[in-house]
Amino acid sequence: MKYPRIWIAAHGGPRMVAGATETPPGILAVLANYDDDWQVQLMVAGNPSTPSKVLAQLSLLDDEDVQQQVASHPNTPAEVLRRLAQNRDYLVRSAVADNPNTPVDVLELLAEDAEWWSRWGVAVNPKTPVELLKRLAQNDEEVNVRDAARKSMKERQA
Repeated sequence: MKYPRIWIAAHGGPRMVAGATETPPGILAVLANYDDDWQVQLMVAGNPSTPSKVLAQLSLLDDEDVQQQVASHPNTPAEVLRRLAQNRDYLVRSAVADNPNTPVDVLELLAEDAEWWSRWGVAVNPKTPVELLKRLAQNDEEVNVRDAARKSMKERQA
């Protein structure tokens, strides 16, 4: 697109366009860098139409809200989820744990996370292997994690 800022202005401005599912991927890429506006970047990170390449770019920002949104996005590449699983913010790690696209080896690491929110995310993730769910259901110190793992196991048996 030759004049993306004109297109953005004509369609309601950056915040309106960032959240619209019909926004073209090229415009979302422009908005990911739009005047370093974290709110626009957050909306781009949550837009279901955002391409994986743009999500990878947004994951590098030093904004935990944006990183958390990227970590929960279904288009986020596995290598980005691997990196975000090491994030200092437990909410980012728990969003990775809850993402159904997170690789099993990352779920195994997050099952040992010090924060129970991350372990809970592993317990509710549909990709978590049953053996890992059993371990969480029997051994986790947090009742919320044990209960979530037990519920996930029951749902899979049904």
